[in-house]
This record gives sequence, structure tokens and C-alpha cells, in this order.
Amino acid sequence: MVENSALSETTHEDIPNSESFKDLLFETIMKHSQDSIYFKDLIGRFIVVNNIKAEKHGVSDPKQMVGKTDFDYLTKDIAGKILKTEKKIIESGIPVIGTEEKLTRLDGKTTWSSSSKYPLYDRSGKLIGLWGISRDITESEMNKAALFSAERKLDTIIANISDVITITGVDGIINYMSASIEKQFGWSTNDLIGKNGLDYIHPDDRERVVLAYRNLVKNNISFTSEECRYLRKDGSYIPVQFSAVNMLSDAHVDGVLINYRDISDRKKREEEIFYLSYHDVMTDLYNRAFFSEECSRLDTERQLPISVIMGDVNGLKLVNDAFGHAEGDKLIIECAEVIRLCCRKEDIVARIGGDEFCILLPKTNVETAGMICDRIYQECKRRGGGSEKKPYFLSISLGHATKTESQKALDSLIKEAEELMYRHKLLDQKSVHSSLISSIQATMTMRTHETEEHSERMTIFAGAMGKALSLPEDQRFELDLLSRLHDIGKISIEEYILSKPEKLTENEWSQIKLHPEIGCRIAQSSPDLIGIAYYILCHHERWDGQGYPQNLSGENIPLLSRIIAIADSYDAMTQKRPYRKTMTASSAIAEIKSQSGKQFDPALARIFVEEVLGVSWE
Repeated sequence: MVENSALSETTHEDIPNSESFKDLLFETIMKHSQDSIYFKDLIGRFIVVNNIKAEKHGVSDPKQMVGKTDFDYLTKDIAGKILKTEKKIIESGIPVIGTEEKLTRLDGKTTWSSSSKYPLYDRSGKLIGLWGISRDITESEMNKAALFSAERKLDTIIANISDVITITGVDGIINYMSASIEKQFGWSTNDLIGKNGLDYIHPDDRERVVLAYRNLVKNNISFTSEECRYLRKDGSYIPVQFSAVNMLSDAHVDGVLINYRDISDRKKREEEIFYLSYHDVMTDLYNRAFFSEECSRLDTERQLPISVIMGDVNGLKLVNDAFGHAEGDKLIIECAEVIRLCCRKEDIVARIGGDEFCILLPKTNVETAGMICDRIYQECKRRGGGSEKKPYFLSISLGHATKTESQKALDSLIKEAEELMYRHKLLDQKSVHSSLISSIQATMTMRTHETEEHSERMTIFAGAMGKALSLPEDQRFELDLLSRLHDIGKISIEEYILSKPEKLTENEWSQIKLHPEIGCRIAQSSPDLIGIAYYILCHHERWDGQGYPQNLSGENIPLLSRIIAIADSYDAMTQKRPYRKTMTASSAIAEIKSQSGKQFDPALARIFVEEVLGVSWE
């Protein structure tokens, strides 16, 4: 149970029934306010207006305006503009505060007001219209600070009826409590009336709020506002905006009017925005902006020695091109997990680029930084890759540097670590790419339903053609590689298309025809395959120019591509495929002869039949 503080030594006096008191409070404000105050329904009709508002529209009796709209008193353009603004407030639930509003009446008289408009809710929280308050500024500019203060007072008094409103004495004892307390905080009005409302503020916030409250009462300050947490009946706390208005001089109130507004949603949004502004969405690590701030904050002599580790994911482009960006994203995410796992809680781990990570290690010497790098390498090795579930190999190149003297700039330390990282990357590159290529070959076999026997036959055909043509050794090597990987682009084609026994649709066929271009991009991503990239691109071109993707013809098609086109077609015809019946060797040879000079290079077709297959052309 919350105990009363020293502010609650006196007992409260009896006050009128809460509903009657609330009505009295409302009538007093409407009657004595020097500002225009009005309430409207959802379609812009006046519900209640005060005298000042009626005078503003040239009406002597405020009751005459009930049920009317601004179109009954103002020019069409002015009324339309007001209606548009108020409609937006109702739709969005967002008030418009402190805007200048021009009012031109039907009799031609024009005045200017500083206006604030707010959504209007009933006690259940249902939106029922809007209300507004405006002050005439026609004759002179008002003191903006005073205007803001005055509007905040009225905003606190009658703003959003769903807020919790209390009236306390100078000692903090609650004399009045709005019924919304039960919905917002779980308390009934009887639970809190007679208690010190300040005792329900979270202990960590209480001293600050009590000081502001006492300052308001003691120094006769008109308004104060603080964010704090308020105790719910279930023992939890919710964030609120605590706004207090000094009304001790008002004979009808004689107290401090306090408004508690639930700001849970706003706080949640602020936390989300703050989180997103400093975190990388994909990996949940810190981002470059946060890392830069931490570098500035921690670049002090107290943090020495301070170390930096730079990391770069190996083979990301090859993985993206070979398996798609979804697998590339998985590679980045898993690298982030490894780094986070191998670092200490106090280390700042950030993703600062597409495939780049940076780790800031305060109070860390060079030996410890090296140990952390070793842990990351070992964890990558342990996780490995190259399986059906994870086609990529997990590999990161790292470089680290340590600063022991305050004179050395942290930027130069980062650059030093980056240079070491790139040196390691050059050393790792060949082995990483070789592992990835092996993985790609294995994945290609699984996805394209092409057996190892097919690869072996293609290698034999390619070797025989290379020998028959007396190709130099480097071209024979490239032809051998091409025979194994010419269809590498098919790993990005959906499996159901590759295994479909029925005729392909136009869209499915267009996807199939993309595989030479995809294969070319994959090969270009690897130093080991770049030499055969263009041959992969051209292996479905035809001698007559009717192939794809470039419609090359004749000897404009690379020699190795022309060779592979013949060998691959023969093997496809003589082996079982989902979309084609198996042909006999003689039927396949007849097909090659019939396509000589059309699909195939006629000279190469003859050499393949005679030299490789050992069959007479005639």
C-alpha cells in the first residue's frame, strides 16, 4: 500500500459531488474564458459554443449556433478550409495546435485568431467530434509564451476526456478524481480521493515530480509538465505525461489541476524509432551511425588499450549470383551470429556495410583481439557449409589493430585493421572460391537432375573434341571446366520447371532461357571461373543465329561454346529426361546431321560424329 508523504498531513475538506463539480468546472470555463471555445460533432455542426465564439461569428445568443456549421456564418472558401482541416483532425486523431486562422464573415468582417483544435472523445474513448479554442490576434500579436501557457492550461482542463484529471490541494491530497482513473490505472475514485497523488509516482521519478509540484505551488508558477510513471492497481507502472495547472486563485477550484495522459504508445514508438536508428535491421547488430558515435565516445585515455577488428564476408557476390540474394542474406546473418557469439558483452559489434563488420573493443590489448579473431575463424570452420541445407561456405576475413597511445587517431586504427583484413582476404580468396564452386557443382547436380555420369560423359566428349581439334592445353582445360559447369545458371531456376514432364508455358520457357546469363554472372564472380564466363553465356547460341540470348551466328559464337552445344545435345537426346523420350544413338546422330548448318557448326558436327562417336558421316 502506498503511504502518504509529508505533503498529506492535513485532511481534505468535503467537496461537491464529482459530476456536479465537473459540470461547474466546465460552465465556469465556458462562461469566463476570454477565448473562443466550441465543440462540434463529426460532420462539423456546433454542439456547444461560448459567448466569445458566438460574438466572433456575429451571433448574440450562443444557443442559436447549435446545429449550424461555419458555412452559415463564414464565406464559402473560409468555411471550406476550416472543414477540411477539422476533417483531417477527426480522421487522424492528431490535434492542430497554435495555427493562425482567418475568419471572414458573410457580412464581410474579417478577424484573425490563433487557433488550436483537438479530437473530442466520450468517456468510453469513442471519437464523437472535435473541440477548439482560439484567441483573437487581430489587433496585436500576443506574447507567444503566454499564449502557449494559456492554451496548455485549457488543454489540461478539458482536453481529452479519456485522460485522468485530478484536483489536489497544496499538500498534494486528491480532492477530485475523474472516473477515467479506473480504465487507465485500475483504481476507483474512492481508492484515491483523500490520498496523496504524488505517492503513486514511480519512486525513481517521484523526487523530480514532487520538486516541480512544490515549485509550482510555492512560487505561484502557472503550469508545469513532466514525464513519469504512474502506479496501476495491479502493481505495474505506465508512462504518463504529468501536467499541473495552478488554479489556487480560482474561487471555484482552489487547487492544482493535474492531468495524467497515458503515453505508452508514444513511448513505444519512440523506443522503436530509437532502436531502428542505431541497429541494422537484417542482423540486429549496431549500424554505422551508432558505431561512429561509440568511436567518438570511447576514444579516451581511460579506454586504452583499445582495439578494432574489421571483418568482410568472403564470397558474398558469388553466393548471391549462384544461389540468390536470399541465401546471400542468410550468409550475412549467420556471419553476424558468429561474430556476436565470439565477442564479449561489452564489445561494440556493428554491420557498417553490405558485407562489412566492425568490432570496437575497449580496454583490449592486441593479444586479446587476436584471440577473438581466432574464435571467429574456428566457429566459421566448425559451422562449415556446402550442404543441401546450406549451400554456401561460412568464411570471414578479419584484420585487427590496437591503439596504446592517446595521440593516435581512432580513424587511423580502423584503417590499419581494414588493410590487414584485405590482405587476409587476398590469401583466403582462392580456397573460399574453390569451396564455393564445389558446393555449386553439387547443388547444380541436385537441382537440375543431371547425374555425375552426365558430367563424366560431357568431360569425355569435350576431351575427345579438344584432342581431335588439336586445341592448346589452356583451351582444353577451359573446355573441361565448361563441360562440367555450362548449365551452372540452372541452379537459380525453380526445380519444378526443370523437372516438368509437360510442355513448358511461355513464362516457364522464358525463365529457362535466362540460365546462360545467370551462369555467366556466377562465373564472373569467381576468379576460377571468369575465363569460361563468356562461353557459358553463348552455349545456347545457334549456327543460324536463332539461338539465345544474343542471337549470335556462325563463327561469332565462341568455339568452345559451339563444341559444348553439340556434346550436350547428343547426351540429352540419348539419356532419360523428364521432358523427352530417350533416343537411340543412331537417331541422335541423325538429328545432329539434320541440324548441321542450322543449330550446329557443320564442321564441328562432322568431327563429333566421326572422331568422337566413330560413326561415318555418309
